[in-house]
Amino acid sequence: MLKRIKVEKIDFDEAEDDGFVYGKDLSRRLYNSVYIELGQEKPYSPASSDDSRTDYRFFRNCNVHYAESDQQADLENFNESIWDVSVVIYN
Repeated sequence: MLKRIKVEKIDFDEAEDDGFVYGKDLSRRLYNSVYIELGQEKPYSPASSDDSRTDYRFFRNCNVHYAESDQQADLENFNESIWDVSVVIYN
């Protein structure tokens, strides 16, 4: 499974192996605020639908936690979690 998560520029720039980022899963209507425990960064292979003006990074073995709001994500009050997935973060 591959999740594509929009993150703020500072989170994008500071993302590192085994770190974490907050972001939004724009493919979801409910619980789209996310906290991601990042796995290992790997080289990103662009998709044909990618915007050339957008930066992308690829991480494997991530845990993605969904919350109702950014505040709930900050408090680690999650509604759903998906374990061991690949994630593309973009800004």
